[in-house]
Amino acid sequence: MEKYLITGEIYDWKKSYALFSDGEYFVCQLNRVKLIKQHSENDLKVIETLNDSDFKNKILNANNNYYLSLEFEDTDNNKIVISNIKCFRNPTLISYEYEHYKSLV
Repeated sequence: MEKYLITGEIYDWKKSYALFSDGEYFVCQLNRVKLIKQHSENDLKVIETLNDSDFKNKILNANNNYYLSLEFEDTDNNKIVISNIKCFRNPTLISYEYEHYKSLV
């Protein structure tokens, strides 16, 4: 199985999201670069959206591995945009990012 890392941000919520190929994910506050330990239902919905098999296939097969944004509905049925979505496949970078997120605990 190919390793990957998908990241995205929601500026209105001031949060950053990271999803690793093994299913582990992290949610961080953008304004403090601090890991959020208790995830809201909306945070889990963002991870679900990034982990959608159709979306993952699309981004993993893209040449530039970069999407500007992806729209989804939050738990209150509001349209929310995940922006700055990136997909990384370089094992060294993935390892580095994983250690970085783990250090934010």
